Amino acid sequence: MFTAKFDTFSDLQLNLPPKHKPFEIVLSTRSCLDYELSRPPEERLPQTPRLIELYDQWNASDEDRSEGESQRAEAAEEVEQLDQALTRCVRHIRKTIDAAYPHSPAKAKAWGFPSKSSTKNILLPRNRQEHLKVLDKYIAKEQSRPEEERFTSPPLAEVIEIRDELQRQLKVRSLAQARREDGATISNAITLEMYDLLQGAVVYLLNFRFNNKLTVKLEKWGFEVVARRNAAEEEEAETAPATDAPAEAAAAPEPAPAAAAPETTSTNGAYTNGSSNGSLDLMPDEMLNGQE
Repeated sequence: MFTAKFDTFSDLQLNLPPKHKPFEIVLSTRSCLDYELSRPPEERLPQTPRLIELYDQWNASDEDRSEGESQRAEAAEEVEQLDQALTRCVRHIRKTIDAAYPHSPAKAKAWGFPSKSSTKNILLPRNRQEHLKVLDKYIAKEQSRPEEERFTSPPLAEVIEIRDELQRQLKVRSLAQARREDGATISNAITLEMYDLLQGAVVYLLNFRFNNKLTVKLEKWGFEVVARRNAAEEEEAETAPATDAPAEAAAAPEPAPAAAAPETTSTNGAYTNGSSNGSLDLMPDEMLNGQE
């Protein structure tokens, strides 16, 4: 890991967006580009052309992810309705066969229904896979019989339509889910490179524009610059009790040590270049929904 420090005694602190929050990185990139594109081309940062490419790529992958999610949601609704139709259809078939062979329930096996040996009752499937298996066997059996001997309720064409449409919607949902996940994975990879370029932009500005001094002028590029707290203020903030905690909380057992906080590049008068080899979680909900 490479670390560079600038203006370590500054009263200011520069905070880059957290590396584990892709949406904040995208917002920071957009803020940076908004200002950069308002400047003459010869005065722009060397990172700007690549940031523009990455931002366009992110928008394209996010749109693809959004379309995949929309298709997945629509297919999921269709699957839910077809699951209900499937259940009703199988129970209808069971009643038809039971009425046709009231004293010979074992005959139902020919149409895909097992029967319980102790009670002789026709058993119903328990899940979607078993329901579809019954329909496959029922359709095959009915198609093998002369048309005049086939059951008329429910109509065979209706049974075939329910099965085929459910299988089709299950495939659509699966493909749409994969499209959504691929889009999110690509978007995360893009934000990792954005993060590195934003760090490079800060170093360039400090080196060549601001004489290695932190300044609130960095806010023009969308970077957060705040007053730096001294050690006493930081200690007081860490030890101050929560004002909205319930009274009985004081008697509660000491909690287990908290896990280490995720990496955030913070410049307390310094600049730190975090590694970009780590993996990111999938997009948060607000990013997946394209919200700002």
